[in-house]
Amino acid sequence: KVREKISISLLRDGMDCGSFGKFSAGEAARVNLATILAMQKLVNGNCDGDKGLDLLVLDEILEAVDEAGLASMFEALNSLGGTVLVVSHGNVAEGYPHKLVIVKENGESGLGE
Repeated sequence: KVREKISISLLRDGMDCGSFGKFSAGEAARVNLATILAMQKLVNGNCDGDKGLDLLVLDEILEAVDEAGLASMFEALNSLGGTVLVVSHGNVAEGYPHKLVIVKENGESGLGE
């Protein structure tokens, strides 16, 4: 019943841009991140005293984003002021000042450089 009352519109520069399925993987990742941030704001805003958990965990949603897109997304995430944990199998954290690298060798995981 709730599904019948919700309609989703994707706009780019104020213009309807059609179905989510038409987006490239990088564009879809940006939409996914925007959705996550909106939901986090909604949930945190409904917590007592307007204080929610300022923790964002992003598990492999940035893999398809190009280098320029990653830079702008990380800049936006940094401006939020909370803690952001990004899980990635790629090199999305290259040049990022705070990172923890886990490396799997010979079937065992450990800290990398």
